[in-house]
Amino acid sequence: MSERDLQFLVCDYLKLNKNILSFFMVPNGVKLSGGASYYNSLVKQGFRAGVSDLVVVLENKILFLELKVGKNKQRDSQVLFENSIKTCNVASYHIIKSLEDLEKVLNDTI
Repeated sequence: MSERDLQFLVCDYLKLNKNILSFFMVPNGVKLSGGASYYNSLVKQGFRAGVSDLVVVLENKILFLELKVGKNKQRDSQVLFENSIKTCNVASYHIIKSLEDLEKVLNDTI
């Protein structure tokens, strides 16, 4: 299974969960065309390397979900982002490798 396939499964699951107020993807892995000036423009608009794949909004918590499959590991920028989230009381960061991981996170959080 690819990370893309896992993301489809996770999104389908989140759509069915009544405790999820909202969720959205962060298109930070999209191939960019337009050169350095376009990239610099995106950075000025808030683009940030390492941001999690999905953001899930619950009533009292925000979840940042990084999806990984197989032996895939976090990049350095993803670890930096995770560490910044760990300092926040109303948000948490989770690496999701399966629907079972997602269910556990949601059950422990909701």
